[in-house]
Amino acid sequence: MKQITREIDQTLLIGDSLAISPTDIDRNGVRLAIRGRHIGGPHDGETFSSAQELAKGASMKLGPLVTVVVVDLLGDAVRLGVLAPATMSVRRKETGK
Repeated sequence: MKQITREIDQTLLIGDSLAISPTDIDRNGVRLAIRGRHIGGPHDGETFSSAQELAKGASMKLGPLVTVVVVDLLGDAVRLGVLAPATMSVRRKETGK
């Protein structure tokens, strides 16, 4: 599992088609905005946008190939774990890049 820390409005990119950004973080959990295209499964390639609220330790599946876990809540940041195929990149999207 790859782990990346993000603050509010900082984006995590999974592959070339999924973007996840925390929009609210507090001691009880995090709200994540997810947008992009489904990867794998019956909806492969379809565009979607959603928001999920997750507590520490909770996870969400983004299709059959990707799972995102809230590893830790760090005040103004959240540590996310991503389970994805080794061939799929998991990286930060920095502003201006």
